[in-house]
Amino acid sequence: MFPLSLACPKEMLPLGRKPALHHVVEEAVDAGVDTLVLITAPSKTSITKYFFEPLEATLPAGCPREAMEEIRRLTDKLDIVVIHQKGAKGLGHAVWSAHSVVGDEPFLVMLPDDIIRPAITKDMVALGGASGLGVLVVKEVAEDEVSRYGIVECSGDQQPLRITGAIEKPPVQLAPSRKAILGRYLLPAGTMSMLGGVGTGHGGEIQLTSCLDLIAKRDGLLGITLDPGRHLDLGTMEGYLEANTRVALEEPELRRRLGLSLH
Repeated sequence: MFPLSLACPKEMLPLGRKPALHHVVEEAVDAGVDTLVLITAPSKTSITKYFFEPLEATLPAGCPREAMEEIRRLTDKLDIVVIHQKGAKGLGHAVWSAHSVVGDEPFLVMLPDDIIRPAITKDMVALGGASGLGVLVVKEVAEDEVSRYGIVECSGDQQPLRITGAIEKPPVQLAPSRKAILGRYLLPAGTMSMLGGVGTGHGGEIQLTSCLDLIAKRDGLLGITLDPGRHLDLGTMEGYLEANTRVALEEPELRRRLGLSLH
């Protein structure tokens, strides 16, 4: 996403009429989340400004206030904690940064460069509650994309998947499947303690996938396979442009002005 990411954090880039992160927070609230931990870098001040500062005071007279009221209604439903990650040491380290808030309770991890429509987090919470197991979301990817993702090993294709292992960004010839992990995780109690003991992995970083592999081999994990087209990938320029086009298609007036078709 360079050079856009120089000007604005990726998670604050617009998806339709709202920043991508706003969509994810709405999804969390809808799934019953009451405490949200934002793991971020100190330089990403626009994130905290968006959710915490009284921006309406800077709006010109006559500017519509509905959007500000929407943000306020959303944040009123949550306790929001901001934690600055001490260095970019991998997703596993970012998640572990929240250990003082999460403790050893079950928790969700939601990455804002993955948008799933319709949202799936509520279904994950229901499945995890019924089974007592952690839940991942996966999609089938092409062979040339396998090395971009964490890949799961599973026993069969029956839904929900029974996940027995995971490996971070393997070469395709070593991948146990073509089922790639997306940015929605429901992780079971005890994950934080386990994550604290995971060493560095792929790329010299602390990988969340290494912890997932341990959990899968010890207790098992469940997986939900997405239907094609539900995943919007905001991590690449092509995916970001496609995602905004698809969101625009959902608004009849924008669709008309852009000359876009649903078919």
